[in-house]
Amino acid sequence: MAHWSEEDLRYLKGVGPKIAQKLQRLGLQTQRDLLFHLPLRYEDRTFVTPIGSLQPGQRGQIEAEVLHSAVSFRRGGRSRRVLVAKLGDNTGVVTVRLFYFSGNQQKQFEKGNRLRCYGEVRTAQGELELVHPETEVIDVDDPPPLPRTLTPIYPTTEGLHQLSIKRILAQALDKLVDNAVTLSGEDDHVRVRVEREPDETRLIVENSGTRLPDSLTERLFDSLVSLRDVPGEAPHLGLGLYIVRLVAEAHGGQARASNNSTGVEFTIALPVTA
Repeated sequence: MAHWSEEDLRYLKGVGPKIAQKLQRLGLQTQRDLLFHLPLRYEDRTFVTPIGSLQPGQRGQIEAEVLHSAVSFRRGGRSRRVLVAKLGDNTGVVTVRLFYFSGNQQKQFEKGNRLRCYGEVRTAQGELELVHPETEVIDVDDPPPLPRTLTPIYPTTEGLHQLSIKRILAQALDKLVDNAVTLSGEDDHVRVRVEREPDETRLIVENSGTRLPDSLTERLFDSLVSLRDVPGEAPHLGLGLYIVRLVAEAHGGQARASNNSTGVEFTIALPVTA
């Protein structure tokens, strides 16, 4: 039976034939491929910039109300429709342009909606504008929290946006924890926590129950070694920890495992990117 990491991406929720075809253009066919789809760069989206403080040539994040939006038509080009919207806060107004958009995107820019947008600031005819910013509708009274860390930006392709890549990638990463839950006994538990230090962030997964034999602690992350390989031990891990190690190392980090008072503790340590 093939390991889950070798399964086709179509087994992930929301990945149909069309999305799978777009992922293939990025060289992504299996869930293992997706785990190694590393970020191109990281962006700081931990704060909101007032429109009046935006600077051309820089990337910025705004929260603003849609004051007006309309679809216009232009001559030539692959797409003749252009969605143009005016967004404003109490410091200024910015123009948003979408040259390719869906019906759902058009609904986002209905007058009165409150939006959070992130993109590169440009000038056109002396006015500030954002072209194809990442956009989400937010609740004025209960906006979603801002990220607390830098945001990874992944290689993408036409018709496949950053949010789509991140949702699909999250499903693949969730399987690492799902395996721990599936292979735990009824009275066991799996705890996940994050610890932050000035120079690194640690993701820690704790499994109660079966402890690691001393002979496994040093080679557990080698080529899919698991407790299934040890005669007499109950099958408990089977996590494909070799892949976990490779992903951590590809990001400049490390993976390790150790016994604690209740069972086993797995740690992925990643450096903090300045």
